[in-house]
Amino acid sequence: MADIAHGYAQRIQERTGCAATLIPVRDRAHKQPLYWLVHFTRHPDGLWWIRDAAARAAAEWRRYCSPPPDTEQDGLFSLEDPFPAEEEERQATWVDIIEGHARDVLGARGRISLPEDAYELFGYETFGQAWDKHLRQALFRLFQEGILEPRPYARGIEKYNGIRPQPSTADAPDER
Repeated sequence: MADIAHGYAQRIQERTGCAATLIPVRDRAHKQPLYWLVHFTRHPDGLWWIRDAAARAAAEWRRYCSPPPDTEQDGLFSLEDPFPAEEEERQATWVDIIEGHARDVLGARGRISLPEDAYELFGYETFGQAWDKHLRQALFRLFQEGILEPRPYARGIEKYNGIRPQPSTADAPDER
């Protein structure tokens, strides 16, 4: 199904000159997408904002698909809602995935430029699921490690441009 959605989007892009966003829509029980949300835009920020809107809607959708347990039933034990822990684990995984993609982009190009690299940074796994805070956390890890400058801040993250700093000659080992 992914090949069909990507093929459709590619044909429309070629004929219209628009950029396309493909966002898989899943429910809790399915690993494969139930359907694909496809968005086309000519605006340079369009991909960023539809991804963000879809990611926030997906969080609400996941919550809707995972209602809290019914605590009104007679039972010996109260049931804890598993959703918050599941969501926390899911989001931590997203940060790890995005960090891996960011390392790949930075290693290949020596720079990261948003929104040009947004799709590649989020990747298939998190695009339309994770939002800017997850991207910022992943980039901040690289900043803390000293392999990305400048520090990514929340404000203006969609316009972020970072580079891999060049080692200074003072940091280089003495070759005598």
